[in-house]
Amino acid sequence: MSLKLNICTLLKKTLAVIILCGISGMASAEAWIVDVSLSYVNSKVKLIENVPVLSFIVPVRECVKGLTRTEDMIPKPAKVTQEICVSKSGDITKIKGWVFAKNRITDLAFKGERGAADRGALNYGMPVSFEIDGGFVKFTSGHYTVTAARTMSIQ
Repeated sequence: MSLKLNICTLLKKTLAVIILCGISGMASAEAWIVDVSLSYVNSKVKLIENVPVLSFIVPVRECVKGLTRTEDMIPKPAKVTQEICVSKSGDITKIKGWVFAKNRITDLAFKGERGAADRGALNYGMPVSFEIDGGFVKFTSGHYTVTAARTMSIQ
């Protein structure tokens, strides 16, 4: 009876360890901390730098959405949403999204077509897309600076 009891106890403990290992493996997964800021020149020809746009923790194979608003566009108003998506293929991580300023920016140095292009990129937004095979990247695209660092997230 004692041997049977010891085997049952051993089996229960082994099963508990297997379950806990499985849960802990599912509990953490690769994610990326993605920060976006912007810089522009205002009407006083002063550089306005590092204006926060968004900061998300994005698990691999997921998307995170931020602000949504409607911008006046031709021929009709258009709805835009900030979004960052992270995918992975082998060692390559792909980060894609749509970014725009949190608050509308109208005080720009340029008028005419150049001013309109800047207002569009800042207020309507623009796509960002890049691939990385490491754990950190920082780059500038137009008015935007994107920083992304690999981390682990608890799910």
